[in-house]
Amino acid sequence: MWGAGVAATNRKAAGMDPVSTVVDYFADDDELHRVHRGLRRTRSPITRAVLLNRKAEIIERQAGLHTSVFGPDPNPHEGGRDQSVSLAHSARLLRIIANAEHCRSGGVWVPCDDELEVPVADLMQAFVRRPRRRLLRRLCVAWCPLVGGQAVETIARLPIPRWWIR
Repeated sequence: MWGAGVAATNRKAAGMDPVSTVVDYFADDDELHRVHRGLRRTRSPITRAVLLNRKAEIIERQAGLHTSVFGPDPNPHEGGRDQSVSLAHSARLLRIIANAEHCRSGGVWVPCDDELEVPVADLMQAFVRRPRRRLLRRLCVAWCPLVGGQAVETIARLPIPRWWIR
């Protein structure tokens, strides 16, 4: 494992048990797969919102553990952005999409004061009214320069309900 020595040092400095940190990280990975399967199966916007928020919560936890498990993990294709930062961005994007799904079920848009909402505000309003695959693609294109391709990929690979219009 690359950076194992650095990672062990980080865990030791943080007072974390290295073995339990790795176990926690990969247990979260298993949970992400279960949540993803749930997203594929459900048609309910409120259930999708709950599952998307759960996925964001798990990814946020993984973002916090990533450096301890793997050490520094810069992505040369994204200007050296660390994988832990990309994971944190992914979670932010998931929460925005979860908010849209919540609105689809009759909820009220709750701005989260995230600068990632500002450049896509018009797209998000259209998305809430009528989710479309092409709108999701446009959101991904708008977010990519802000958070990088790895974070956007989390959104681009979400299971899309069949009832969404192309």
